[in-house]
Amino acid sequence: MRPVSSGPIDVHLADGGHVIVDFEDPVAVEGPAGDAILGALIHAEGSEHDLERAIVEEARVCGLTASVSTAHHPTTVVIESSEPPS
Repeated sequence: MRPVSSGPIDVHLADGGHVIVDFEDPVAVEGPAGDAILGALIHAEGSEHDLERAIVEEARVCGLTASVSTAHHPTTVVIESSEPPS
């Protein structure tokens, strides 16, 4: 497995679902937040929608913002800090 900071994470589910998770800025990746979201990816079960919800919830708990694009397959979740850019 590669570090969270090395680009988008492509998750292919057994049921054919596909989720791409991308971290928009260093604050979203570093420390416990990146680890917690990676944990959600590893431990989530179910459909593409279930995984999307788990990622969004974990981001929220960590104080991050998660934007979801569901208009096209695969679902894409972009995670970023809630802090305004400096």
